[in-house]
Amino acid sequence: MSPKPRADTIDLDELKVNNLERPLDERGPPRPGTKEWLAWRLQQAFLTLDALPDSARPRGFGRAMPAYVHDALDLWYQRMQADDERRQNDEHRNRVRLRPSAVAISEMHEAFDWLARLRRAEPGAATVLQAWALATARRYNLRRLCRNRQWSYSGFHRKRERGLTLLLDLINFERP
Repeated sequence: MSPKPRADTIDLDELKVNNLERPLDERGPPRPGTKEWLAWRLQQAFLTLDALPDSARPRGFGRAMPAYVHDALDLWYQRMQADDERRQNDEHRNRVRLRPSAVAISEMHEAFDWLARLRRAEPGAATVLQAWALATARRYNLRRLCRNRQWSYSGFHRKRERGLTLLLDLINFERP
């Protein structure tokens, strides 16, 4: 049995890992002009959309309801609510969200413009490609998506590949 290393012989600097120095995706973005890059850009567009603040999204009738009236029991409960329960609710509301940059927002608009052009040329492929990009960006189960929409899973992937090919041809055709 080997002896245990003593605490004064361990180099603590070698054990430290700073996650901020490491890129999030070790592979990085795919090579531009490929189907993988196009799929990556569509996913990034939906991630950017989800990261936008709620005030930048379309608004419904948010102020149509009158102010909420608190009854005596509700006011009593608010006074008696435990500090840890209040703190737990505050942690959820006060979490830090990184807002997308102007470049990310313009790339999002460009990717959505690509989807709009594909929808005019091939509506079915655009629907499948949009559903795929949204589901993968939000980490939704693709089999469940296909089951809910009554799509065949293999047909879904065929249409996705066809949509990526058509979209790549559309983009390459329009570039100088």
